[in-house]
Amino acid sequence: MRSAVKDVAVATIILTALLAGCGGTGDAPSVVGSAGVEGTVYAPTVDTTCVTTAGAPCAGCQVIVEQTQTRRRLGQTQADGEGRYEFRGLNAGECVTIRARLENDANLRVRLRLRDGTCQGDIDEDTTMAAAAVEALEQAGTVDAFLDDTVQQVCSEYQNQYRYQYQRRQGQAPSFADEAEVADAGADLLAAATEGAVRRALQTRLRTDCEQAVAMVEARIRQQDGLQFGWDEETRAALGEAMRAARRISVQRAAQVAGDVLSTEVTQADICAARDRIRQRIAAFNGQEMEACECLAGLCLGQAEQVRARLRTRSQARRCASELASG
Repeated sequence: MRSAVKDVAVATIILTALLAGCGGTGDAPSVVGSAGVEGTVYAPTVDTTCVTTAGAPCAGCQVIVEQTQTRRRLGQTQADGEGRYEFRGLNAGECVTIRARLENDANLRVRLRLRDGTCQGDIDEDTTMAAAAVEALEQAGTVDAFLDDTVQQVCSEYQNQYRYQYQRRQGQAPSFADEAEVADAGADLLAAATEGAVRRALQTRLRTDCEQAVAMVEARIRQQDGLQFGWDEETRAALGEAMRAARRISVQRAAQVAGDVLSTEVTQADICAARDRIRQRIAAFNGQEMEACECLAGLCLGQAEQVRARLRTRSQARRCASELASG
């Protein structure tokens, strides 16, 4: 049974979620939704200045919930004495970010896509890093619900298993009071998690692993190389199935497919250059022959005015993926 203090805290949180508007003006949202979220805020394991023990619940910290894309504030509260918070009256289907500000100015967060009923939304350093990886993708101008959700899931699992063992981090957590440092670490996590997803898919050839690997490859090249178009559902499905079936593409075959799609001569040297471009970013790919996903990604990279064998539209990518996936 909840204590009287807990009941008052929850009532305050629900009232705040119903009344809080954009920028905290107090304007009520036009629709009272059927979704809610609750969770606990935990201090980072590297936190030495917060009164709470590292990794322990953060009592009394400020918590806000906002619509992810617009940053419109939907509610705010304080965590209770055990670090717990709760919001009600949110809209199912909406993507929200829940932010916690600790007493040492560390900022933690979690991203959630809400569903009817109550979602679990614990907030800690790992959820913060997964959110930062998705934000690194979005900074490249990409807003894609499927990619966002996949990146968050894969990066969260990678971070939880290999905490900060990637790229420039070398086991060191960023300062969670420094947003620029967290953003840099998020980009590193996205790169490392992509490597891990590809490596796992090449080992298991399981459908889910292959589908996640394809999505992470797309996210990686969109984040780092500013790809102007995304791969559609048909393209992703073809590439995922080709990876699951362990179909490999020869340089000769890739040159033929790319040439047909681009209506120009594509040489084997062009394909090798594309293969080198993608392997500079995702070293998990290996061997002389290529995965269809790897080949397509390589053909999407490079400056359009400098690379002749480069796909320039979504329809070209779809057609190329279909041909490459057929073997």
